[in-house]
Amino acid sequence: MLKNVLYILFTAFSFKIIEVILHKINKRIDKYTVYIWGILLFLVSYFSKDTFVFQLPQKVSTVIILFFEVLIINCLISRGSGYSPQGLYMKLNFMIIFPIFEEIAFRGIILSRLTQLEFLNSWVNVLGIFSATPAILISAFLFAVAHLQYYRLNKASIRFMVFAMCGGIFFGIIATVSESILLTIPLHMAFNCTAVYYDKRAQVKRMKMESSL
Repeated sequence: MLKNVLYILFTAFSFKIIEVILHKINKRIDKYTVYIWGILLFLVSYFSKDTFVFQLPQKVSTVIILFFEVLIINCLISRGSGYSPQGLYMKLNFMIIFPIFEEIAFRGIILSRLTQLEFLNSWVNVLGIFSATPAILISAFLFAVAHLQYYRLNKASIRFMVFAMCGGIFFGIIATVSESILLTIPLHMAFNCTAVYYDKRAQVKRMKMESSL
């Protein structure tokens, strides 16, 4: 049990752990932390048993309606996310790289490990709104808290955590039912991509207003 807890916590905060180690080795490789993190996640997934990382989706018909519902909601609510990555490098990482690696870490590895614990794998109704397992809720909570690896604790990061918690729950439901992250990766990408789009549009609007003054 303790081994599972340590494994899950280490995976949840592995980005920060790797970042600190690389920073001590050579500060110039800090910008490549996300890629080294991703390679290590792939290796862990490959040599681990019963992860959702390399599995093809199962029971797609069961979650396909939820998939499209979450996709539409993602594209709408991302407008209020507050995400504003700067520069092409950060934007590409935010839109493509982080969604893939975060899904591997939190739904592919952590959630799959939690679902192997029988006492966390019973579906329960949550506030009469949706059904989820304790494993899904725990993985979503860790996903939210782990966002502090990237940001300082402030009003903006709290908002990021709320979005991550909500996304983590519904991504978790889809990953648990389908036993795969191949459906949650595009959902995660859609949220991040539309967040960048809305941020860019807001910036253009501000520039036009400033130029007209």
